[in-house]
Amino acid sequence: MGWYNPLLLALIPAATHALDNGVGLTPPLGWRSYNAFGGGPTQADMIKAMDMLVDKSRTVDGKPTSLLELGYDRVGLDGGWNKCFENNHTFHWASDGTPIWNEAFPDPQGMVDHAHKLKLLPGW
Repeated sequence: MGWYNPLLLALIPAATHALDNGVGLTPPLGWRSYNAFGGGPTQADMIKAMDMLVDKSRTVDGKPTSLLELGYDRVGLDGGWNKCFENNHTFHWASDGTPIWNEAFPDPQGMVDHAHKLKLLPGW
């Protein structure tokens, strides 16, 4: 067969196609509670972290800039928000399936609303 080997054709990368919609050009950027608080964050801690993501006390090229402006738009609560195994050996009430929040989070909806007001994406 000389220099030509049909099996080598399988190693040539095929052309690929992708959407050119701007999504996925960079990885998601954000802040996670576990790195700062381990398993013991409070709602007050989370609110303060959200406020820090939009704080403009840092400068980039001499211009006051927030981490949000640099793309850090996600804030995540990893753990410590729930009462483990309080009811039905799960993190949810057996009666309706809603999560069981502990006393450190007196107003979870208010925390989510605060994130949205700051144009952050909260998650668990």
